[in-house]
Amino acid sequence: PDSLRRFMDKHYKGKNIVFSVVGDIEFEEVANLIETHYKKFIESSMPEAKQDFSVKVKPKHEIIIVDRETYQAKQYCLIKICNSVSKERFISNLYNRILGGGHSCRLYQKVREENGLAYAVFSFNDQSSYLGYLVIYIDTYAEKLEKANSIISGILKDLAENDITEEELEKAKMQYK
Repeated sequence: PDSLRRFMDKHYKGKNIVFSVVGDIEFEEVANLIETHYKKFIESSMPEAKQDFSVKVKPKHEIIIVDRETYQAKQYCLIKICNSVSKERFISNLYNRILGGGHSCRLYQKVREENGLAYAVFSFNDQSSYLGYLVIYIDTYAEKLEKANSIISGILKDLAENDITEEELEKAKMQYK
């Protein structure tokens, strides 16, 4: 558990988080969702208290917009973690299993099973020898995205502030046997 806590404290930081949202939702809505549900998590994990939270937009020439009618929203949240050759990669895999790596994980249970807010919700590690990301994915109706983000940010906050349970750790370890 100490190595898991050190890993969480090192990587689950506001400066390492990227959001990508696709679907029937306006930019202002996305910015508001991030500001409302993730601002405290992002700011509380920043090493310098003076850093301001802001939504950054890439230059317009890098944005491709395809306009089609849809009621769905797909969101990716990326958290920069260790690469695939790091000694921490096994710990990052355990955290992923607990967060979103199966039907008994926190994301699936809270967002889909208990609240019925998503068609799909899960996380996975995307790691190369150079860099790594924990990716959180949700596929839902656009009008359910705010409530889902509220729950997801609560799960991340809980993981950042509290230890995982022995049962969660044992289940995650069993998936590697």
